[in-house]
Amino acid sequence: MMSLDTRYDALVEKHRSIEAKLADEMRRPLPDALVLQRLKRQKLLVKDDIHSWERLMAAVRVTPRREAAELRT
Repeated sequence: MMSLDTRYDALVEKHRSIEAKLADEMRRPLPDALVLQRLKRQKLLVKDDIHSWERLMAAVRVTPRREAAELRT
């Protein structure tokens, strides 16, 4: 099973890869509008996944001591 950090890192790398493909397509003399649209959509979906994983990782990493202290008040 993939750890949270490993999955997060994979998503960030995928986002970078899509950005590179977008840049390559934009450098072409006649960029393909359909390819650009698909890459931009993929990039947005991966960005949404990254934000979801960031929220999940923040929620999972709550320290037990802090929770215990909050229960006493």
